[in-house]
Amino acid sequence: MVMVNHNIVTAYNKTVPASLAPEVHKALRDLGFEGIIVTDDLGMSAITEYTNAPYIDAFLAGNDLLCTSDGIACYNALTEGVTEGKISEIRLNESVCRILRAKIAYGIQQY
Repeated sequence: MVMVNHNIVTAYNKTVPASLAPEVHKALRDLGFEGIIVTDDLGMSAITEYTNAPYIDAFLAGNDLLCTSDGIACYNALTEGVTEGKISEIRLNESVCRILRAKIAYGIQQY
């Protein structure tokens, strides 16, 4: 698991923080990282200054887990993103599979 922070990494994207930059996530995958990518807290002003849709933008950038203090808003935004076709089933399944592989590897089972 790796956390992508909210710093702007100009070598990849000069306009948004790393947690919202698809280029940063692509670089991690191109380097062979197959684990879970997680954001820092999406309620921080470092994010809200750059987007009005932090959960969707962070997920579409390539994050698998989204840190937030507002789980209901995150759930609702992602559900709406799927319903409206902004988030594809393929993209959703990519993250779900990475999370399930980690849970299996660490013996974490949900009952």
